[in-house]
Amino acid sequence: MERQWPAFRGDRRLGRPPAFIWDDAGPCLNGVDTCLATLRAEGAKWLARYDDAAQYIMQRVQHHVHKRGPDGERRPLTACQKFGKPSQCRHEFPMVERLTDMPKLVCPGIAEQHGLKVSGPHTVS
Repeated sequence: MERQWPAFRGDRRLGRPPAFIWDDAGPCLNGVDTCLATLRAEGAKWLARYDDAAQYIMQRVQHHVHKRGPDGERRPLTACQKFGKPSQCRHEFPMVERLTDMPKLVCPGIAEQHGLKVSGPHTVS
């Protein structure tokens, strides 16, 4: 995926609704219980396919890539560089400080210890 970034030329899945959107099992002519079970199964299958399609698209349009330089190190693109610190991303990628196995509620003191913002436009209040 990184080799194709940012254009993803030739990827026909981007910018088009997936084919399963138009699929329909047709009218249900069995009993009410059978019909309901069939519809639930079809809905579960549809949701799984939708989630897969959404993940595929999000990986490509929401992907923040820092290309590798000749030495193999990742460097931010010019538009992505932090002012006065060209080796740092102004969007703070990769966000390794924010990765956890479990969701956490972080107080301002803990946030400061980990270098996270505690005020400004990109914080949640």
